Amino acid sequence: MPRLLAALAATVLALPVGALTPEQAVERALSRPDIQLALQSGIDLAHAELVQARTWANPVLRVSHEDPRSPTDAPDETSVMLSQEFQMGGRRRLQRVAAELGIGTAQANAEALRAALRADVLEHYYTALAGERRVAGIGAHIERLGRLAEVADRRRDAGDLSGYESRRIGQLVQAAMARLAIAEAELEDARGGLSGLIGGQVPVLHPAASLAPPPPPPLATLAARLDDAAELRALDRRRQAAAAALRAAARPALPVTVAMGHKRTGAGESAANDALMLEVSVPLPLWDRNQAGVARAAAEAADADARLALRRASAEARLLATWQQADSLTALAARLRRDEIAPASELTRIALLSFEAGELELVGLIDALEADLAARERVLDLELRARRATIELEHLSQGDTP
Repeated sequence: MPRLLAALAATVLALPVGALTPEQAVERALSRPDIQLALQSGIDLAHAELVQARTWANPVLRVSHEDPRSPTDAPDETSVMLSQEFQMGGRRRLQRVAAELGIGTAQANAEALRAALRADVLEHYYTALAGERRVAGIGAHIERLGRLAEVADRRRDAGDLSGYESRRIGQLVQAAMARLAIAEAELEDARGGLSGLIGGQVPVLHPAASLAPPPPPPLATLAARLDDAAELRALDRRRQAAAAALRAAARPALPVTVAMGHKRTGAGESAANDALMLEVSVPLPLWDRNQAGVARAAAEAADADARLALRRASAEARLLATWQQADSLTALAARLRRDEIAPASELTRIALLSFEAGELELVGLIDALEADLAARERVLDLELRARRATIELEHLSQGDTP
């Protein structure tokens, strides 16, 4: 069993070491062709809407010819008319303004998608990083259990250890291996999620990446730049574009069609009269006054206003709660790592030496080992929670928090 434990511990501790930093993971995710296409497609669509708003209606050419079959009928008539529609009410100009604001909305939406993807990648990255370190910590725990098993074998052979205590060590080994299997499964899940975001094979994380975040910036600093967050900027741009679309829809449409042409009666030598024709047509807005378009634009403008107000209120509340969480968890994790990890490791070392010398009972050694592992996992959990809160703060305020 000692050799098996040593081999298992060596396998666990020999985790792959790479150089993928958190920012490199974000860059790889954002540089994927499908992500770039998804980010650009909305902007291209908005540009197409602007092109449509700027494009004039096509002129219409009408040619008619009337050739009577009987010579006693009226002479031939040939007419050619060229007509063009003009928008005289100002709606066309307002539609161009709304389309230009739509481009800003699409760009802001793309920035919001980038920010959301960045937060998602960072969360998966640090979850995988915490998983790697948890697996490594359990591997170190298994290695200590391997040393304990060797010492127990020697003491049992010397008659200094009971059979119950020997079986108790076996139970510890089985529990540690089960804990390791769970941690490895969670690690593979986190790696798979990160791989799905950045593309390619399962990534190897940088060994020097810090799981523990620095203290968050002051709350007042983050609150001052809350409106600069990509999501709120996108909602504000959408509100402006919807308001412009409502103004365009409410403006009366006055399409005026002007037509000019030529009419000739008869053909060849029998041609009688040539006439210049001029037509002006204006539709009468008796029933359709764009009531449906105005109602639709008003509903969209109201929806944009409401979504911005709700999202901003939610962001303000989340910012305060998340900042308090990040501040307290960061400080607590730093204090526990400073005050618990080193003392627990030292107590474990002393307990192992005392057990080898026969000065400490197995129960005391087990308590020291479990306390050491529990302290390390508690610090890892606090650091991961603090990191997630820091990522959320960055997403909410679009600040420069690492």
